[in-house]
Amino acid sequence: MTHYELTPQEKESYCVCSILQGIFREHGFHLSQDEIAGNLSLSNNGHIVHDDKIREFLNAKGFDYKFYWHNETPVNEPDSLLEEICTNNGFVGIDMHAYRIIGFNYPEIIVDDPKDAKRKTFNLQELMHELCKLGGGFGLIKKIKLYSKM
Repeated sequence: MTHYELTPQEKESYCVCSILQGIFREHGFHLSQDEIAGNLSLSNNGHIVHDDKIREFLNAKGFDYKFYWHNETPVNEPDSLLEEICTNNGFVGIDMHAYRIIGFNYPEIIVDDPKDAKRKTFNLQELMHELCKLGGGFGLIKKIKLYSKM
């Protein structure tokens, strides 16, 4: 899947907004980061990625969304989840910052950093260690395909 280059986050707490904006652009939706932020829950640490509000917002735009804490990935193996994210869309949230996942070739995870819209590479084992220490997880975003009756 070809990914739009991210527009850097426009405010300190807008990393998730930047990621969602890039995903929406790929599917023909043009929303500002402020519009996206207005549809998400805000905490002292940034926008919440594991509540009903983000799920409902993405669902209203035609996306299925599931958040997995670092210790709740399917069969406790993040590899298959990362492959599914690469086939669809998603991010990894570490502590209070999220990165859009754009590639995975074990053990390397290639991400776009919304802070400066630059690509970075994480090692999966080191990333999982950071997630255990700081908290965080993975967001899987899939475009819902509509089928028409013939």
